[in-house]
Amino acid sequence: MNTNLIIFAGFVGADPVMGKASIPVAKFSIASTFKSKDKEETTWLKVACFQKTAEFAQKYVKKGARVQVIGKIKNDDYESNGNKIKSVEVSVDNLQIIDWPDKQEPASTPVSVDEIKNPFA
Repeated sequence: MNTNLIIFAGFVGADPVMGKASIPVAKFSIASTFKSKDKEETTWLKVACFQKTAEFAQKYVKKGARVQVIGKIKNDDYESNGNKIKSVEVSVDNLQIIDWPDKQEPASTPVSVDEIKNPFA
């Protein structure tokens, strides 16, 4: 059995950008830094939230917030100026804000995609 699951925590690099699609889509990047005795390495991860999770992200996720996402890794291969580009993005199933940059928590709690009824069912 194969499992495609990623859990990633880090700091939001910029406010989410809402995409134009038939359903709400919010995209942003998360940075996580690993420090050892002799080096420091930062990993950036692109994430995409959908429907209620996207609306939550747009309203509450801001640059500098510490978040955790749980989702699935999606590969995206495309061409740009004749060059083949490989990109990895996480399709978010669950988004949680760990630390609010302005220390003001919202009146509502994070929404998981699992809690949303499937509009196509």
